[in-house]
Amino acid sequence: MRMRGRDNVWAGGDCVEVLDLVSGRTRHIALGTHANKHGQVIGAGVGGGYATFPGVVGTAVSKVCDLEIARTGLLEQQARSAGLQFVTATIEFTSRAGYYPGARPMTVKMLAERRTGRLLGVQIVGREGAGKRVDIAAVALTAA
Repeated sequence: MRMRGRDNVWAGGDCVEVLDLVSGRTRHIALGTHANKHGQVIGAGVGGGYATFPGVVGTAVSKVCDLEIARTGLLEQQARSAGLQFVTATIEFTSRAGYYPGARPMTVKMLAERRTGRLLGVQIVGREGAGKRVDIAAVALTAA
């Protein structure tokens, strides 16, 4: 996406829809990291250069006290809306080997396309490092 609309009007940030790399549809995702990249693309274009914004996988991480909640890709409702047939799996494990001191519980839910097994989304809830673990899934979704 070049962030350029009609009549040489440039738009980015929270006022635009972006390509969802997982569903292939456009959607509104208001995140500062995306807005910053949109600004870079717009700045390059206005300055006579060329840059594009490839799209997003919708990664977000929130933290409440020591609880981390992270997601990337599609949620079940979004996969359904995109007409995708999918399966889910939810596992519970610990943040490190159970015999190692300080191991904390963590829950991971994954969505995959039923026919192909293609990863569609990941959600993680836990403490210490749950948010960083979603980065691996985001890389996989971006590279697919």
